[in-house]
Amino acid sequence: MVSLRPGRAILGSAARLYAWGVGFLALGIVWWPTAVLGAAALVTASRRGPGADTALAELLESTVDLHLRGRAAVLGIDCARPPTRAVGAAVTRALRQAA
Repeated sequence: MVSLRPGRAILGSAARLYAWGVGFLALGIVWWPTAVLGAAALVTASRRGPGADTALAELLESTVDLHLRGRAAVLGIDCARPPTRAVGAAVTRALRQAA
């Protein structure tokens, strides 16, 4: 089973670091050393962020692909590897009709 928690945790960590950086940068108006710390935090967060969101996007895509193939098999829909938009649309139609 694919877990999204590690990817989400990494992205959340980068977002928190960015927020701290903004806060320290704002505090730098009063005391200049915090501006340096804030700038360093922002640079670090901006380097971690894109890698974290890419990793989370790949985890989400693999989760959707994994579960879509399972749902398609249960519904009797032939599913290619990787699933196509047509398969996704067919699964959506079948599930909407069942509701």
